[in-house]
Amino acid sequence: MIVKIWLIGLLSIVSLAGWSSAQETKPPSELSDEEKAVLAPITFEIAELRKEVSGYTQDTFEIYMAACDYDHAVGCQIAGFILFFSNDVARDPQRGLELYERGCRLGEANACIAAGHVHEVGDGVPADEQQAVEFFKMACDLGSKLMCKS
Repeated sequence: MIVKIWLIGLLSIVSLAGWSSAQETKPPSELSDEEKAVLAPITFEIAELRKEVSGYTQDTFEIYMAACDYDHAVGCQIAGFILFFSNDVARDPQRGLELYERGCRLGEANACIAAGHVHEVGDGVPADEQQAVEFFKMACDLGSKLMCKS
């Protein structure tokens, strides 16, 4: 029941924003920052709901990727996580690392930590201590107390 109410609210927001399914869909690269700012959190919440129902499946991954395409930092981080750890999606460490790095550059400290860890241990990609340190520093700059102590 709560999900139905939430979805009705979501559809209301989309309607108020002036979007409808009849409109032509623009690729994320053609959207304004304002449009991305509206779509990113909505898409992320849909991904979170999907995850609660289905887990980290290919469908859930694709919704997190859409949130990432709309510049949602945590959406990028979780999409990267799925590529490293989901049993239902093909493992792709290089792309997972790229998503962690993008999430970091979009301002998510935990994505910086994940990128730093992958660079540090070389999980499916060549280890790079210098890159690891850079990402850990970015995490500190974004407020991660744990990384500021290291």
